[in-house]
Amino acid sequence: MVQTVEMKRPYSSLERTIGPLPSEVVIFRAGEEIVDPSLFETDDFLTRVTRIEGESYDSGFLQYLFRLTSAVDNQINQTSSQYPHVEEKPSEGHKRMLTRLHNKEYMAIQQSNYIDTLSHTKKKLSRNGNSVLITYPLWGSLAILRASQSAGFLKKDLIPVDISGSVGIVTGFAKAKEIPKKLKETKNVIIFADDTFDTCISFEQLVMTRIQEKVKNHESVEILYQVYRDPEAFEEKIRKAKKGKLSADESEKIWSDLAKLAWEADVISAPFTIKNRPFAEAVFQLSADKLLDPKSTDWDRLKAQIQGQLMFQTLNVNPAYWIVGGKWDGISLLDTKLRGDYLMGEIIKNKERYQLSEEHLEYLRKWGLPNINIRALAGLEGLWVFNPDGLSGKEAISRLYKYYAFYIANYAKSRLEKEEKSIIAE
Repeated sequence: MVQTVEMKRPYSSLERTIGPLPSEVVIFRAGEEIVDPSLFETDDFLTRVTRIEGESYDSGFLQYLFRLTSAVDNQINQTSSQYPHVEEKPSEGHKRMLTRLHNKEYMAIQQSNYIDTLSHTKKKLSRNGNSVLITYPLWGSLAILRASQSAGFLKKDLIPVDISGSVGIVTGFAKAKEIPKKLKETKNVIIFADDTFDTCISFEQLVMTRIQEKVKNHESVEILYQVYRDPEAFEEKIRKAKKGKLSADESEKIWSDLAKLAWEADVISAPFTIKNRPFAEAVFQLSADKLLDPKSTDWDRLKAQIQGQLMFQTLNVNPAYWIVGGKWDGISLLDTKLRGDYLMGEIIKNKERYQLSEEHLEYLRKWGLPNINIRALAGLEGLWVFNPDGLSGKEAISRLYKYYAFYIANYAKSRLEKEEKSIIAE
């Protein structure tokens, strides 16, 4: 039996774009507390619903969040032909919220080529006698990790790192929780495979960790003293450069410095997509300089050739676009993280509209919403662009939060009504 609850829907052009979800998918149903615990260990679940370790969560609520994110993506995938291509002009006065950039067939070819390039790259570097590891940001690039495993990469050479740099449309604030020991061992050459390079803070954090290890080990390394002494200040300059808040000369130096640091740290850039052309150009320039420098060793030239090739084959994306989707062999990619505490705040702010009491809010807290992140629009087939016509970042992310908050609030209301009726019946 489905418990139906009528609520006033918040105004949302995103809801008009995607359409309301079928009630049988999103409304709490009898028996929903019977949950398959194996779900929570699957890649698809872990890329859609992540939790703060050490906190307690309601298993039925976790399952609901997974079903909600899946239902949104499935609905878009089923109606994808109705969406415009990003190059199509919107009608006058209209702001599109979601458009297609590349179809799933094109993306499948790009994904296959990318894995092939990683494989050839690793073999070339290994022939020189080097130990070569490939690392991935744990959640956003889990699909790339699994594709590498399927292609025959050895498990010991694939090292995920728990590092994430974005919340919604805000990027550049990555914090690595713990860099695995193998990635700190400076004898190893590291290929950093990521779903996308934007602000590049995730990349920079790995690079600086290895630079610090080299200095600690008294290894020969050309370091930029100001950057080494104050990496936080360097990160802030990176963010400013990405936002266009520095002069052209200052920005060029920032990206050049990052490319040089990566070179010294033996960290090779291998993004699947890139929204940061200035950094790519700095990498190209450094690679060209190394190839032309008569003092370069054979190893330098090999590394420069490979780095240039990897950056050349990456998929370029307009830096103004917020790219979503990119599903890869059934696993979400290019995820957009929505923070549970922000969702909770949205629900509290509109509790009267959602017809929620303090008891409902308390249950949402008890179920763990403030300590959960969900991935929005991560399972779309192909590559999509959210907010291509440039609403302000705050307004765009607000619409995305409202869309998901409505259904989460509806779930809380439906579930408590069902439980109350069950108690009365007993």
